[in-house]
Amino acid sequence: MAPTSRRIQNLEFVENSFQNEEINDMQRNSESINNSNGQNITIEDLHNNFYEFHADGRMKRRRGHTKLADVEGLPEGTKIVVTLDRFNVPVSKSAAVLGSYLGTVVRKPHLAPLNLLKWNHKVFKQVYHKKMIDEVERKFAIDVKARKWLLNQLGNKWRQYKRQLKIKFYQPNLPLERILQNVPETVDESQWASLVSYWYSDEAKEDKFGEEVDRATLFDACHKNKEGAYVNSITEAKMNEVYMILAEKKLDRDITEEDIEEAMNTAFGKDHGGRVRGMGPTITPNYYGFAENCATRAAQNSSDGGESTSSDEA
Repeated sequence: MAPTSRRIQNLEFVENSFQNEEINDMQRNSESINNSNGQNITIEDLHNNFYEFHADGRMKRRRGHTKLADVEGLPEGTKIVVTLDRFNVPVSKSAAVLGSYLGTVVRKPHLAPLNLLKWNHKVFKQVYHKKMIDEVERKFAIDVKARKWLLNQLGNKWRQYKRQLKIKFYQPNLPLERILQNVPETVDESQWASLVSYWYSDEAKEDKFGEEVDRATLFDACHKNKEGAYVNSITEAKMNEVYMILAEKKLDRDITEEDIEEAMNTAFGKDHGGRVRGMGPTITPNYYGFAENCATRAAQNSSDGGESTSSDEA
């Protein structure tokens, strides 16, 4: 099999011999077409993505939720081979494709329902954890030793998805009925009702993890052992540098979030692409900035008379 999608090019596949005709059909769909503006767009791309057509003949693809149509469109029985390292964690390019695919799995209502509010809910663990693993193993040839890692990643992505929904749709100054009418396209209507009702419940307002902390405080706490000592001398030296920078700034004025970001970048260097140091593996720079902006707007709305948002898991 020689898929033409850039995302899955050069990956290793396993497949059943009786699927050859389906594979050929898939490859034929990858033949390209030319529009009047000279753009090459495959038939597969045209079917699986949303394009905006302009009067001058240009076709512009609009970005929406990642759907991984190239992975979803693999013939039944054809799987992407995933290699594990000695810690049973996926590695190489196939790991990146797998990580993106897990994000699509948690947005499927029949696999990861939003009306079960906790990842460790008894029904969630007994029924839906297995369903999600089965869905992943339908498209990826991955050793069973990686299942613990898969469930951890799926849980993180499911919580992140719920947080994104809340940031985007929950407005405490609006009535519940108004939010219920705005059902996202990826969410089942009945599950949306349960999730939104929870946001407005007294339980959600009480179900908090505690006060919000800044990035430096979180990084500091996560890099100390149970005795309160740093895990190594390098981390200790870097965090001492952060606190010295902040102490100097505090002589003149109150410390801001921008000051903390600047101090972290000065001590540790700029974040690696796609990661935000101290915020865990699922928080990207774009999402981190988006969440901060939404939190700022929520605080402004609160000061104007609205209620502040809850920091509950859902």
